[in-house]
Amino acid sequence: MPDLERKNVTQPGFSQISAKLHLIAVRRRRDVTDVLRTIFWCEGLLLRTERKTAYHLAKKFDPHTFGMKDGVRYGSSKWQKYVLGKHTPSSGKIASVELAYAGSAQEINHVLWKSLHSKFRCTPQNIRRLLEQLAPCVQSVVFRTTDTEGERVRSQINTTRLDVIAQKCSLDSLACLTILLREAAYLREERLAFEISLRVYQVLLMLAAAFQGRKIADSLVQLYSERIFTLVVWQGYVFYIETEKFIESSLLLNELAAPEENGQIVSWELRVKKMFRILEGRYGLHFCFALHPLYAPVPNAKNQKEVSQFRKRVHLYTQAWRLIYSKADARESS
Repeated sequence: MPDLERKNVTQPGFSQISAKLHLIAVRRRRDVTDVLRTIFWCEGLLLRTERKTAYHLAKKFDPHTFGMKDGVRYGSSKWQKYVLGKHTPSSGKIASVELAYAGSAQEINHVLWKSLHSKFRCTPQNIRRLLEQLAPCVQSVVFRTTDTEGERVRSQINTTRLDVIAQKCSLDSLACLTILLREAAYLREERLAFEISLRVYQVLLMLAAAFQGRKIADSLVQLYSERIFTLVVWQGYVFYIETEKFIESSLLLNELAAPEENGQIVSWELRVKKMFRILEGRYGLHFCFALHPLYAPVPNAKNQKEVSQFRKRVHLYTQAWRLIYSKADARESS
């Protein structure tokens, strides 16, 4: 994720932003993934071109749409709609931008958006087609070649392979885990779906700060909460996610893992390794309790033991965050 982690600026009004993007999708009869991928693409172009507004992107990529007629200046509003996610650019426009900025097309057409789409088809053919669009390093984990016929077949998914995928911590690994989770849930493999969901949570937590820099973190986390994590029910519990707190957790995790060494920014690969160690509790159990997912009893649960366990988890979670805040206040006052 070399250029995704640069612009980790906290944005105000998470819920309002998320609601606005969902409203754009509903009004224009588009899936919210189309809104998100378009904004993600535009924000990436703003970073790479070192421009600040949609107007600057329009001047760079569509200069012919500007001019003057009868003494009045005119210009296209197309890029303004792209930046807001109101319209998705045509394949021709994406291709022309790709010629100038290689890799930009991959961002808007990434398999991640297909894995999150409401019309995702959980057929063996579609699953395989999507997995074959992932980076080779991820494909090597989910596919293997048979010794006898040299045929490329799906590998058996287990916790070891899931860890390998998660530790790559990229758009491709997040997409892969999302596809595998939807498949496991569809096949009603509850234990496997739960194990995959833990890795999805970890990778999304690590990447949410980067998505925040692209102005889609809030809506993307909300989308995962509504469309992906709801697929998982394990031993009477479901994921309990507060979007704003999730993004705060991501920003904290990335901050803890990214101190400069001799004036040099630590590489993404080393940061990922450190983030996993933090989540394992090696830098303090309070981080482990604060950053791990919360599980709530299924709605209308009648088992008081499950409710009691949830309250205990919330208490540990709350105490962990109090400790984190108190340590941060102590550092600021010293």
